[in-house]
Amino acid sequence: MSNPRALASGKAKLSKCAWATVLMAALAANAKAEQGCPDNFVPNPNWTQGQSQCIPGPPTQGDADSSPPAPVWATRWGAIAIDSATGNMGAVTDMPSKRKAVDAALARCRDHGGTNCKISLEYHNQCAASAWGEGNGGTFVSFRAPSEKDAVSGALNQCGQDSGGACETFYSGCSSAQRVR
Repeated sequence: MSNPRALASGKAKLSKCAWATVLMAALAANAKAEQGCPDNFVPNPNWTQGQSQCIPGPPTQGDADSSPPAPVWATRWGAIAIDSATGNMGAVTDMPSKRKAVDAALARCRDHGGTNCKISLEYHNQCAASAWGEGNGGTFVSFRAPSEKDAVSGALNQCGQDSGGACETFYSGCSSAQRVR
């Protein structure tokens, strides 16, 4: 008769071999052929003669790191100063801070002959316009809006309402955010 220990040992060896075969078959079933496509490309399922056999594949986790960083924008300020007694004004755009915009507009107003200059409007990352009308003893209006066209339109409309007559634009400008990275 056969040795029971040898039989048990043979079954153990057969069992390990069977498990290895099952494991290899399972791994082979999950493997997909790349058909020679480079990294991040997959075979073209609609390939016909004369077309590329490989097309860009879906993004992978590694692709997220290679995308460019989000842009960084710097706020830009503008300001309008006026001396209402003399009509002299000063305006600036694209200043890095509100304080610098206000100081520069007041200085320009004084440089143009103003002696009692006051800030009419400060704004950032948008546009502004100023209009003047003779009605009601003289009317001065500054207006801000997302576009220069809208700022001019707003200033003229408000001035017309306040003065009760025709107005004209004498200043418009924009301070747009600037990309720094």
